[in-house]
Amino acid sequence: MKIIPQGRPKPIRPQDVKPMKEILNIEHFNHFAFPLTNSCNLSCDCCSVHADHPIDKQSHYPERRTLYRMKKKEIKKILNILDGMGRGDWHRLTGGEPTLFLDDCIDAINLLHDDGRQNICLATNGLHLLDIPVDTLNKIRWIELDNHGVNDELVQRIQKHLKQHYQHYTRVIEYKTHYDLHYARCHPKNTGYCGHIMRVIKFRDGIIYPCGHFECLTCFRTNTDIQDILVRNHWTYDYDDIPFLLKNWREYLPLEWPGVCFLCWRPNEDIRTFKTMG
Repeated sequence: MKIIPQGRPKPIRPQDVKPMKEILNIEHFNHFAFPLTNSCNLSCDCCSVHADHPIDKQSHYPERRTLYRMKKKEIKKILNILDGMGRGDWHRLTGGEPTLFLDDCIDAINLLHDDGRQNICLATNGLHLLDIPVDTLNKIRWIELDNHGVNDELVQRIQKHLKQHYQHYTRVIEYKTHYDLHYARCHPKNTGYCGHIMRVIKFRDGIIYPCGHFECLTCFRTNTDIQDILVRNHWTYDYDDIPFLLKNWREYLPLEWPGVCFLCWRPNEDIRTFKTMG
């Protein structure tokens, strides 16, 4: 029977705040992920959130059934439940396209920065990057600019702009030849070990995903069993002892998790080849 942790640990005082990787006892913790939306201005058929499919309540994929936007209220709730943990770790703003709803993106940058979470990474195709005020832009420590070919001219303009107005690190990733997402996500030898679990913690719509590749867990499935398992086991914003849960994650990962999690590396639909972009 699943044991649910009771009570709260000693409150974390500012001088006690530690990086999340130390609290979780994980050697290679990567970052927190904040998917600001599941929508995008492009329609790449290699998209991990299937943005090449329209939002449709009857969609084959649960991920495409409703439009998602991570707004200010949700981010404030996440920062509250983290209770100061992991301020020094990376916080990655992603999507979809995180600048699609520009106000949401600017709110996220400012809220993270004002909470002392200054290692902010923005992963973007550059859609509205030039519209971000320079002072806000420089609150971002790392801009990951995705070049999908069709946005090549914009990427070049952005690079010139950043050279003049941006003080931190930029990395341009070339996606002009798209990869087969299923192949790229194939688990090595299906050994049953996954190096991704708890290396990235992703927040989304009230649920805490102990794996940064939750899109693999959801987009290649036709049901919501992954989300349902997490909700039943209190991996949600509403659980009153998130710090304890995360610190003791090995004991409190859902017992059903391995049975469904590792399936994400063996998709239940035919492998597609990605050669075009809508």
